[in-house]
Amino acid sequence: PISGLSEDAYGHILFSGIATVKIVDMASRSAKDITIFKFDPYVSNKIIQNYTDKNGNTWLATSVGLYDYKQNGLLEEHIGDMNVASVAMDSRGVIYAGSNEGLRMIDRKHKTARLLTVENGLADNNIQNVISLPNGGLNINTNRGFNIIDSSHKHIESFKNLLPYANLTDKTGKIWVSARDGVDIYDPAKKTITRLGQENGITFATDLMADKLGNIWLIKRDGTFSIVDPQRKTIKDL
Repeated sequence: PISGLSEDAYGHILFSGIATVKIVDMASRSAKDITIFKFDPYVSNKIIQNYTDKNGNTWLATSVGLYDYKQNGLLEEHIGDMNVASVAMDSRGVIYAGSNEGLRMIDRKHKTARLLTVENGLADNNIQNVISLPNGGLNINTNRGFNIIDSSHKHIESFKNLLPYANLTDKTGKIWVSARDGVDIYDPAKKTITRLGQENGITFATDLMADKLGNIWLIKRDGTFSIVDPQRKTIKDL
């Protein structure tokens, strides 16, 4: 099964599975695998998500902490041992790792770490997704709603009882939200919502990614993909 995908700074597409990461070079049409965990039937270590930050580093959120990957292989850096569900970076370069204990802020420049919880304004301590926004802020999805974090002003806005599974903001500012029965596209400028549902071949997306061409990739539960081209208004299944 595929747990996540991202595009790194070199134009490679990274697919993460339970214990390996497949790196696909679209230009040369070649691929290679990197093993993160050796198979052990008695240990449930797994990769949960991958994310490429603005510095070109790809972070792997796993059940035993964070790993930092670069083009030639994994760095030796391994941060923490918490079960990380999602990871993202804000405009200041601070890494946010979401777990079932809250949201951990990791500032490697100043060598500090801090844990945000419901006491700091989170909708819930069980984090599902952490999404970087174009304005430098973050969208935090939890089991009981989601939060918008304005890191520059140290402000947390909470939206409880709204339960998106995954979301992203595309290059036009539209917000794509994956729920249980499809994907909603919210246009903040027009205040309209467009739905992609079963009639479009979309039922449930476990993760979303925007590539450099502006296409939106939807990962389905069965391991297949749909690629949405918003400009041409087409959907291609892989």
